[in-house]
Amino acid sequence: MGAAASWLKAVFFADNMLVNAAFVAVALWVRDLILLLASGTGQGRLLLELTLNSPLQALSTAVFALLVLAAFREWFAIRLDT
Repeated sequence: MGAAASWLKAVFFADNMLVNAAFVAVALWVRDLILLLASGTGQGRLLLELTLNSPLQALSTAVFALLVLAAFREWFAIRLDT
């Protein structure tokens, strides 16, 4: 799943930093959803996690990813064209 997501990101969203941050946030929220469903979390706790904790975690992770992309933009811009 991670390889497919990486390939899709590289094909469609290569240079847009906000789309990269949104991609990180959505991927983290989906990962939390899968983890909570697979662990058999109760319905009340599942609702709390998916509506409060997971979005906050996804948002903070996306902001940090955006900061890392901004700080290291020149390193990530290296192309292997000849």
